[in-house]
Amino acid sequence: MQKGEKYENPYLNEVIFRIDFSNISSLYGNKEASKDFHKKISKEFPNTIIKRNHEFNIGIDVNTGKPTQISSQEGNFLWVFKNRKHDKSVELTSKSLILHYNKGAYTHFRYFIDDVILLLNALKDYNPQDLSFLGLRYINQIDGKTMQELQKCINPKYFNNNISNLEETEEFIQVLDKLSIKKENYILNFQYGLFNAAYPDPNFDKDFILDLDCTTTKVKTIDDVVDELKQMNKYVWNKFEDAITDSLRDEMNKEEKL
Repeated sequence: MQKGEKYENPYLNEVIFRIDFSNISSLYGNKEASKDFHKKISKEFPNTIIKRNHEFNIGIDVNTGKPTQISSQEGNFLWVFKNRKHDKSVELTSKSLILHYNKGAYTHFRYFIDDVILLLNALKDYNPQDLSFLGLRYINQIDGKTMQELQKCINPKYFNNNISNLEETEEFIQVLDKLSIKKENYILNFQYGLFNAAYPDPNFDKDFILDLDCTTTKVKTIDDVVDELKQMNKYVWNKFEDAITDSLRDEMNKEEKL
């Protein structure tokens, strides 16, 4: 959302920040390596879970195409840090950092950015290099409405009405559209439509998804991340606003001049 704007009662299910970088050798294969990172974020994210991935190597016979040898070894560690409510989590590996907000955790972009800055400052001690990916994703799930009510909430150009063309013996399960857009250095993958949480059961509640996933690979240094996120957030906000109607805005109770 833009500065000075928010919705009091949004339908946000998830908000996700992700950054990828080249392998940090001091974090690879060392269970204790994240201690300094966690020390700096422990006030907000006191709970820790440590997992270890396994790497599999498969040898292939070039003549037959069949596997000749399969071996496995212990791979990278994944550290998961959670807040006290367990509605926010951080995932750290030697190649990536992810911040995940569950439903109800997100209240305003400025507080989200505060968490991002906290994590980036902790990560800087490991001197991350070659930033290869930055992502910001908002998943909105508008639920508890009839089909007619949903149609009043969503801009008609985003509401797929192909379900009216079904044959008598067919049952509607789900309909999702995906729009991928490039603007300057950003790619927006925008998925929207009637989502079925009980897929493939055709008897489901009619939820409408507005899933906006903005990414870029053009981040020079970790010091550029926050400014890039602000631009990405503005882009996502404008697309979200284009997809909804005043009916939904009134329901979510838009507030300004915060």
